[in-house]
Amino acid sequence: MNRQLYTDPMAAGMREVAEKAGVSIATVSNVLNRPQVVAEPTQERVREVMRDLGFVRNGSARQLRAGTSEVICVVFPGFSAYFDELTRGVEERASEHGLVVFACATNDDTTKEETYLRVMMEQRVRGILLTRASNVFQSSGPKLRRHAPVVLVDLESPAHDHCSTAADDGHGSEVAVKHLHDLGHRRIAWVGPTKVPQMVTRADSIHRTASDLGIEVLDVVTPPKTLVPAGQFAARELHDKGMPSAVICGNDLMAVGMEMELKALGYSIPGDVSIVGYDDIEFAAAATVPLTTVARHPARLGAAAVDLLLGGCGTRDDHTHQQLVFPSELIVRSSTGPARSAI
Repeated sequence: MNRQLYTDPMAAGMREVAEKAGVSIATVSNVLNRPQVVAEPTQERVREVMRDLGFVRNGSARQLRAGTSEVICVVFPGFSAYFDELTRGVEERASEHGLVVFACATNDDTTKEETYLRVMMEQRVRGILLTRASNVFQSSGPKLRRHAPVVLVDLESPAHDHCSTAADDGHGSEVAVKHLHDLGHRRIAWVGPTKVPQMVTRADSIHRTASDLGIEVLDVVTPPKTLVPAGQFAARELHDKGMPSAVICGNDLMAVGMEMELKALGYSIPGDVSIVGYDDIEFAAAATVPLTTVARHPARLGAAAVDLLLGGCGTRDDHTHQQLVFPSELIVRSSTGPARSAI
């Protein structure tokens, strides 16, 4: 037997609530929008009727009156442990202010990005948090900002034309290279894509610090999707080219892939190869060999982006854009050790 959930097409409205509660429509409206002006017993009676009737307020009408919604959109390339943590930081801070969060994973798909962009502008969302300023969002920048404030999260604003939050990747890379230098490593590899802004910053700092310390750096360019398979791909590349004594991966997911593939190829970690990741996502400490990593605290970046949004970003004529840069730190675990030549 087929069973269908029946939904009443004529859901209860404010008039029905008012009639059953024995109050005016204005009182129902006040309970919803200005409860402080309604006596507590009356509030409770109206709310009880709302529950009995299954009343749901008309958010679209309220949005039309207010001009904005209670929704924040966070846009990121794809679902991963890192962006899960970043979005968690956004959601927890937004919920403190009675706002809800829509998470939009674009997978770097232009059609998806254009669809999300159109819907967000149509819905007059409270604000948009961008983790990747793709060509779609860049070219639509002026038009987008007329409809909703935009904050860059985990992404610096080079022209200072947006509020932004970011981690100090340059410092994190410098500390990581110095850590490997102190362990005796003189030939290392950098693994990551070439077109992701955060990765470019990390790579530049790695090369600069390594040059100052007399360390040779071998670059392995990975696909743009910085997931476990990218690390596995890089491990095979290094195995074929000549394995260095240490590898710095662009993020923890690639570092986990690197670790898995190197062990499958017969290398010991850190005996043969030391590995450093980035981000310090939750399972970095729980990897087969716990990862040494540069902690970037994504939840903190997300929460701070909400603070900037609610602090007036893009909504006040006298607003000055702020670029917040948070310190990163090296978390040393078991995946790094003395270089083979230094043992």
